[in-house]
Amino acid sequence: MRYHTPLLVVYALINRETMLDLQPGRSVVERFLQAGIDLYMIDWGYPSRNDRFLGFDDHINGYMDNIVEVIRQRTGCPQVNLMGICMGGTFSVIYAALHPEKIRNLVTTVTPTNFDTDKGLLHVWMKHMDVDRMVDIYGKFDHLVPPEACDKLTGRVGSRDTEDICLDTGHIGIYVSSKCQREFAPRIAAWLKARDLPQARKAATALDANTAAFQKR
Repeated sequence: MRYHTPLLVVYALINRETMLDLQPGRSVVERFLQAGIDLYMIDWGYPSRNDRFLGFDDHINGYMDNIVEVIRQRTGCPQVNLMGICMGGTFSVIYAALHPEKIRNLVTTVTPTNFDTDKGLLHVWMKHMDVDRMVDIYGKFDHLVPPEACDKLTGRVGSRDTEDICLDTGHIGIYVSSKCQREFAPRIAAWLKARDLPQARKAATALDANTAAFQKR
């Protein structure tokens, strides 16, 4: 049975979204498609000098919003499910906050939303980094986005329909390890299926976006 609400996956600007579709039998994309999800993914491409002045607003209220509008028009569905990964998850949280009427469910994976923590290599670096000078010339073993950087989100959103799932893996292993492949994508698909509305393609709802946050133990 196909899902009524399409899913847009937003990967980070760093690395490639092909991490989700490595090979047959080890592919998050394959599992989503087999579950009957109408799947869309953003390919940010490779930045050039022409992109050097683009900021968050350009990516979130520009590119992302344009893509969401295309999906809504193509499918006739007034709301989409949004799944953000790493930095793309941060983009997705911001987008859902700015455009709640367009989002049915929000899923974040290994997504930093709490930056006031001493856990995680990047968070420690940034506390001692002179950003102005630079500009002038959720798994247990994730050294980039530790649980402490992810586990506050579900307690801060407007919806009461939230869930935190913590997996024994790292930042990339959550998508590519055989063990997580058997648990990660099916859990997301089941979570979305339980919240899929048959009338989603006919009329928008006034509900706040539901939220699921995936991290690593």
